[in-house]
Amino acid sequence: MEIVGAKQLYAGMGEDRLVNVGLYLTASSEVVSLNEPKELDQGQYDGRDAVSAVAAHGMLVSARLFGALGGFAPWLSGDYAAADFCTRARQAGAQVVIEPAARMYRSDPPTRQTVHRLGGALYLPAEQRRSQIITRLARAHLAAIPLVWLGQWVLALVRCLALIACKAPEAGFGQVASSAHGLLNWVAIARLRRMMTRGPRRFEPLPADPVPGAVLRRQRRRDLTAETVAPQIRRVAEEDAGLLDVATGDGEFDEMPARRSEDRLGLFVVLTALTGVSLIGFRELLTTPVLGGGAALPASPSVSEALYQTVSFLTADSLGERSAADPFALVVLVLSLLSAGHASTVLLWVVILAAPLAALTAWWAAGLWSPRAFHRVLAALIWALLPVLHTAAGQGRIGTVMAHILLPVVVVLAVHALRRRRERTGGLEPAAGAGLVLALLCASAPILLVPAVVFCVLAASLLGRPGRIFWLLPAPALAIFIPTVFSTLDRGSQLAAVLLGEPGRTLSAAEAGLPAPLWQQLLGFSVAFDPVAGLPGASAEGAWLPAVLDGDFWGLRLALLIGGPLLVIALIGLIAAGRRRLLLVAGTTAAGTGFYSAVVTGVATGRIGDELVAAHPGPLVSVLVLCLLAAALAALDTAHVDLGGLFSPVASTLLVIAIFATAVLWAAPRLLPVSPLDERTITAVNHHPVLISPGSHRHVPVSAADAAEGPDSTRTLVLGIDNGTVTAELVSGQGVMLDAVRTPVTAQGLPLRADAEYTDEHSASQQRLAELTAAVVTPGAEDLEDLLRELAVGFILIPEGETPLTDAADVAAGLISVGPTDRGLLWRAEDEDIAWARLIDGEGNQLSTVASDDRRIHGTTLTLPEEAEFLELATERAGGWRGEFNGEQLRPTTESSTGDEELPWMRRFHLPQGEHQGTLEVSHRSDYQYPLLTAVGLMLLVLILIAVPLPRSWRILPVATTAQLEGRRS
Repeated sequence: MEIVGAKQLYAGMGEDRLVNVGLYLTASSEVVSLNEPKELDQGQYDGRDAVSAVAAHGMLVSARLFGALGGFAPWLSGDYAAADFCTRARQAGAQVVIEPAARMYRSDPPTRQTVHRLGGALYLPAEQRRSQIITRLARAHLAAIPLVWLGQWVLALVRCLALIACKAPEAGFGQVASSAHGLLNWVAIARLRRMMTRGPRRFEPLPADPVPGAVLRRQRRRDLTAETVAPQIRRVAEEDAGLLDVATGDGEFDEMPARRSEDRLGLFVVLTALTGVSLIGFRELLTTPVLGGGAALPASPSVSEALYQTVSFLTADSLGERSAADPFALVVLVLSLLSAGHASTVLLWVVILAAPLAALTAWWAAGLWSPRAFHRVLAALIWALLPVLHTAAGQGRIGTVMAHILLPVVVVLAVHALRRRRERTGGLEPAAGAGLVLALLCASAPILLVPAVVFCVLAASLLGRPGRIFWLLPAPALAIFIPTVFSTLDRGSQLAAVLLGEPGRTLSAAEAGLPAPLWQQLLGFSVAFDPVAGLPGASAEGAWLPAVLDGDFWGLRLALLIGGPLLVIALIGLIAAGRRRLLLVAGTTAAGTGFYSAVVTGVATGRIGDELVAAHPGPLVSVLVLCLLAAALAALDTAHVDLGGLFSPVASTLLVIAIFATAVLWAAPRLLPVSPLDERTITAVNHHPVLISPGSHRHVPVSAADAAEGPDSTRTLVLGIDNGTVTAELVSGQGVMLDAVRTPVTAQGLPLRADAEYTDEHSASQQRLAELTAAVVTPGAEDLEDLLRELAVGFILIPEGETPLTDAADVAAGLISVGPTDRGLLWRAEDEDIAWARLIDGEGNQLSTVASDDRRIHGTTLTLPEEAEFLELATERAGGWRGEFNGEQLRPTTESSTGDEELPWMRRFHLPQGEHQGTLEVSHRSDYQYPLLTAVGLMLLVLILIAVPLPRSWRILPVATTAQLEGRRS
């Protein structure tokens, strides 16, 4: 018996509390104490005798043994150095015991500040983690060191992700750093291995038996329930209590506070009424799986297609330009995963139930500004009946609809994160949740990205230490926009158009109207109306309103009735109400948003033919009205103190009248049995018709879709006439999909301003498409067949059946009329050897076609003709195309390799000489595709792990401080 240890206690406490009574080793070389953190000493461990190790403080050890073993290892922290010494002593034949009567009071022991059900397998202080890894590698068998070393790297990353999920990201990254420090400290590992060979050795070494796993798990369960690990009770002021407080003091989301019964009853009545009117009003859409018409487009019909469209850096339609997917493709992918491939149906029901969903989120957010049930019901109705929402729904602007619904959620989570940060009870979870929702919001409405980033930066700078949480909010939104911005710069496209566009099809001013001026936006309108005109419900055929409302200025009067009371009450609140901080934030945000809207509504974001289309300000109108709503509710809540007794009843009456008028004019046309969708207007003031209608995943006839998805992968050319100009669009597969749209491609060549002179400068591929369009509509064109083959166009579709176009197509050489279809008039190419991939000779003559699948060639076995020199693809020469024949890389053609002064617009590869049969592989992968997607994916994964709710039993729980224990005892 050559090593004797003492019981370790905390110094300076009013009662004896244990640091440890002996030390024990685990199989992972962790040193544990097998007593609860800061456990009260009541003699419960005095029966212990033999232990694996004892602490160095107060250790009695034979000088001969200490010298023979070389003493403590200086590369290890205190208890790890003592445990290592005791282990080497036991292997030399020494006995290690604890003497409970010997007591050592320590002023600065290595205390456990936190506990977790996985203990040190998840988190250890930095010095202890380094010591654990060095000890683990030093004691590993020489042949196993490489595997242990690599395994520790993997475990470090796993611990990091687990700690992020446990809402401790700083600890997670700290564990990676401390693990790396230990893994790379080869000098300490080598020296510790040499120390293990010093001193006497028993013929049969006595190992340091690790603590059994069952004992260790039982001890960690005891730690979680120890009286020193108690949840900290958060005291919340009465004025801050409300629905916003969706978590307890330790950060759990599973304890929702109860609301008053009248609060829930008002919400129930509002949601029931709005849902009923919405279902009746959109009765034509209830049986269709896809929303069509206006800006609406179908989403990919399967999860695999949605995933491909999200990660692919190649446009599915047109002529194969290189570009990353828009951020909204990620939203479609998430919806597709959640709905098992029915993202289009989810988006359809979002439009149908837009009003009740908006009411729900506004009711939730209204609790921030007024706790009164009546005020929250007013806010829900105002937000649900806002003209900008019904304009977006009627025109199929799904991004604006989703932004309007999600905006209050972002505000609630951001404010909740700030409050939690001020109270020092966390805040990472709601901040991460707000960041993820903000990413969805900006993906749905990219026009909000710049204002959101500016607001978060200003808030983080001006709100002091608690405001630093706002640095986290724009991170996911910026991350998902990185690939799109990179593609925009790569193509030289107009960045402003990419950041101000919206998902879906571009709508012309004739279809959708002009952006509303700022004074109309303050009233809740995103599309301009004529203030002099009358109401459309009184002027149209079969009008349901009295004829007198068709007179002059009735549109202005009704618009003022709808939005005027909220605007006036908000302005009074901003000037005279007492909640200065809230009103300052709301007023500043509204002013900045109004200025930003005035600047961007003249920026060009798309084109239809020769017409430039300006940015749609709908999401900015939602932000403006939300600021006004916050100011108005704050004014109503404090009116009895700051504004006198008459303000609140008068203001509430005006809001009720405005809501009643809006609700009647919104619901009445939808409830009339003889009022179909195409006979309604987007609002009661605007004369523009509702554009949405039942849609379909397939935009082209079945025969054309089958040919596009077959081995030839042909395209369909869709022709139309807009304002006297022939428009042409190349589509692949079943038609244009919502998540397949690439804004960097559509924004290429756009000027900055929508009122600028626009001259379309065609690329080489676009010039060939223009030549094909001219050949179709020009009688007697001789090069039509060659152009159809070159561009891999197998069908011509004219949806509207315009007489000039149909007459020209009927007489065009090389086209055969298929006749009327469910999608319009269809013609097919007379040449049957049209395909996306083909083999050609040195003169450019086609020799044979090659089977492909979705613009890729997967292991196609073919025999090469002797005269074949090139593999030609009907796609642009975008970087990233790779081809292999029998595993040998195919060389892309260049001017030097072919001797041509100028290469054709399509991608070509040199075929190997001397090999005539083999397997061909062709695919596209951009050089920066996977690095960008990996970085974005890791960023989103970290934030999702932080935001996902976690039960208390799986959290890292704090150990009570000395002051807390002393206060509890007294």
